[in-house]
Amino acid sequence: MPSAAEAKRQWKRSQRAEAQFARELRLVAKNCGAIAKHVFKDGEPLNSSARLRRALEVYSQQLQKWAKSSAQRMVSDVARRDEALWNEQSKSMARNLRAEIKNTPVGIKLRERTQEAAFYITSLPLEAAQRVEKLSVQYLTQGKRANELAAAIMKTGQVTKSRANLIARTETSRTASLLQQTRAEAIGSDGYIWRTSEDVDVRDRHRKLNGKFIKWISPPVAGEKGERYHAGCGPNCRCWPEPLLPGEKKTHRSQYKAAPV
Repeated sequence: MPSAAEAKRQWKRSQRAEAQFARELRLVAKNCGAIAKHVFKDGEPLNSSARLRRALEVYSQQLQKWAKSSAQRMVSDVARRDEALWNEQSKSMARNLRAEIKNTPVGIKLRERTQEAAFYITSLPLEAAQRVEKLSVQYLTQGKRANELAAAIMKTGQVTKSRANLIARTETSRTASLLQQTRAEAIGSDGYIWRTSEDVDVRDRHRKLNGKFIKWISPPVAGEKGERYHAGCGPNCRCWPEPLLPGEKKTHRSQYKAAPV
């Protein structure tokens, strides 16, 4: 299995894929901002808001093919790094385990990840359009001035950029973690040790999970609102799983308590 140090190195590798993916998503955010500046004209704000919403929805549709290519590049990059890590570690494993790792059916998981990541890319303009809709309703119902509505809408690119960065980090980390799980389960692993980045930004709940044994079939409560997910699979999560192989379970279970479910 990948050691804790190797698992951490894999997370560092996935960050490189994240950086490229984030640049591409920020380009989408920048285009959303440019569309807002181009469409939103001085004058009657609600008419301009309606045109902007339609323009952003059209942009989302136009992104479909590009989004799939961008998502595929990210997923493939993470997959290459993950495969290299497992191949390196398998040198010290028995021949039958090496063969199982090499033949692990990750294709389905890669296709699923590509589709999900592409969906989040095309959702960026749609979320921006929903935000414009909400601002327009506030303008009508809360007595806001036209210049306030205009100023808020002109921040579309900035708001979408923040969302783009979050999606890039979350989807890249989730891809790396799910690939670890797929390969580990294929050779008989039934769980992993939750590892954090061990810095001041680690969430309290994740800090409590650090070093705990987690079963793949039972993700722990890791979100602030009770969401269940594995290490690296939650929003903005920088944790990662250290898979345990069948022969290593007893040793690790004697050292770590199982996480609460």
